[in-house]
Amino acid sequence: MELLFGNVNFSFDYIDGSTYGLFLGYIENKSESHFGVRQSIIEEQVPRKPLPYLYEVKQEPFEFETLLFRESEWDLDTRLTICRWLFQKQYKDFVSYDNPDIVYKVICIDSPSKILGNESGYIRLKWRSNAPWAYTKVYLDEFDLSLNTTSNISLENKSNIQNIYKPEIEVEIVDGTSFSIKNLTYKGEAVTFENLNVNETIYINGENKRVISSTGLYRYNNWNKKTLNLIYGKNNIEVTGKIKLLVRSQYPIAL
Repeated sequence: MELLFGNVNFSFDYIDGSTYGLFLGYIENKSESHFGVRQSIIEEQVPRKPLPYLYEVKQEPFEFETLLFRESEWDLDTRLTICRWLFQKQYKDFVSYDNPDIVYKVICIDSPSKILGNESGYIRLKWRSNAPWAYTKVYLDEFDLSLNTTSNISLENKSNIQNIYKPEIEVEIVDGTSFSIKNLTYKGEAVTFENLNVNETIYINGENKRVISSTGLYRYNNWNKKTLNLIYGKNNIEVTGKIKLLVRSQYPIAL
């Protein structure tokens, strides 16, 4: 399947394609484009029951093709440089400039081909995403709550595919030794830490339940093991403690 982009400019791994004289083109006689989420049903037909038993809906990463045109010559140094750039062993960000706020995390797969004419031409590449969806750009929400004992802030889950999103959080202790971050919109659950140090910074990865302290100390025993869960739409958050708060989010989205 092809992704139809409206702009010839793109970036991969934070490098603009025009740096190497490459631009997006269209595959001949193609009018279909990836849409939504690739899903399959896992279920079992139960004897003497008219309805099957649904175990789960499996969502799978998608693949897409691109043509990358280069008008200048494909000399040896150019080929070596472009191959080093494109053929990575980790997922990298692919962005088309027709919508620079949408990010695809991809790896080049299968057998790429290069079509040349007088040492100019294009390359045909197939990509595989790391997830069944794309992502928004990274959002950084910063709050200086160092003068308040209790504060209310608003955070918005922009994902149209995940009802619960767990952002990354970074908290700097300005005064006191504890803090809590409670989502009043969703179950009233709170992330709490106790017995910390002034000027200490705590990083919390909600998805992986990973905690890192700027002091290098083990802080899992200071944590109630709760994460900040954002439901779709706006969330009213109550923050207790004199802190500086940074919330990093990159929302999964289906297009």
